[in-house]
Amino acid sequence: MGTGEVVAMVTVLGLVVTKLVDTVRNAVDPGGMRVPKVAWNLLAFAVGIFMAVVYDINVLHELGVDTALKALGGEIVTGFIIGSAGSGWHEVLDLFSSASKDHFAPARTVVVEDARVEPSTVENVRPATK
Repeated sequence: MGTGEVVAMVTVLGLVVTKLVDTVRNAVDPGGMRVPKVAWNLLAFAVGIFMAVVYDINVLHELGVDTALKALGGEIVTGFIIGSAGSGWHEVLDLFSSASKDHFAPARTVVVEDARVEPSTVENVRPATK
């Protein structure tokens, strides 16, 4: 397997890890307030390691890296790489999601009668009338 195939495999598996972790996050902590973010990063590593061990994936071996990490050790390192890719993909997809929400959010217009009014005084602000 060449370098391109290894990068493609890690990229695709990283996306799989992202969606699996996001599914668990949405089921367990839909508001995002109860579980610290580091827990989701650790879950991404655990899922990546699980995938690498179950599917016998060792990117170090595939890339021809001569290392003392053979078999299970290489698979664990591969799992960390896949989990890291998953965490990275989560941030990228979250950025696109928030940009999309901002772009399609309804515009809100507030008309102030007197330009000398302090913005913090709510009673002097009223909806525009036509």
